[in-house]
Amino acid sequence: MQSPASKLTHRKNRIIAAPFDQDQYLKSVFIPDKFQEAMDEFIRIYPEIILPETALGYLTKDIYHSRKLFIPIRRIKIAETNYTVRPCFAMPYLTGFRHPSYHLKSTLHFF
Repeated sequence: MQSPASKLTHRKNRIIAAPFDQDQYLKSVFIPDKFQEAMDEFIRIYPEIILPETALGYLTKDIYHSRKLFIPIRRIKIAETNYTVRPCFAMPYLTGFRHPSYHLKSTLHFF
């Protein structure tokens, strides 16, 4: 019989790709109220692709720095689940930067 510590837990990648431009993101990521204001605006603009639990509210959490791109990454909590908010100017897995002309609406989604 397996002990609880030996059970494997499969964690989904919970990532939100939000349509920040680089200047807007860097100005708001360190200020929780400003970051939440920007996220609220994205939620208002793109309601069809937002998690239903977001209507109950969310909390801004900690910041970590990407080792690949050297940018700050903010985390938020929606309905007891933590999500990483990846700005759309950063490519998936934070492997590089997107070209500024990349279409913003197609990038706001949840994984």
